[in-house]
Amino acid sequence: MIAACELIDLGFIGNIFTWTNKQVGRRRIWERLDRTLVNATWILHFVNTKVYHHMSMTSDHKLLVIKVCNESNHLPRPFRFEAMWLQDRSCTEQVQLAFEVDTAGSPSFTLCNKLKQCQKNLKWWNKNIFGLLDTKMQDA
Repeated sequence: MIAACELIDLGFIGNIFTWTNKQVGRRRIWERLDRTLVNATWILHFVNTKVYHHMSMTSDHKLLVIKVCNESNHLPRPFRFEAMWLQDRSCTEQVQLAFEVDTAGSPSFTLCNKLKQCQKNLKWWNKNIFGLLDTKMQDA
């Protein structure tokens, strides 16, 4: 259902388990039953969202506290990969660096984080290494 609806698990900060049967000893069961699922549009709107697992005194489930941060009231400028970047070998290095980072969480959360890191790396690389094309063309 999650894949069919194209939902992404936001992951979490805190203890991995969100539920316990409150038994003792070998009878105790811990599971991660509760998750925060969103779609790609939601992620674009609220890029800096964090999910925290907090203890609850009244429930056998932990509280999912979702901190939504949207610095602006409009959608961020979309990231665009430039085909001309492929002519520079250091572009491939930036992509490889992003995908070598270990990330804990579900496969979709891990992929999402690696793609975010790749985007971040390429934006920095484009600005600081590849350079501003307008400036280079004027200099030439």
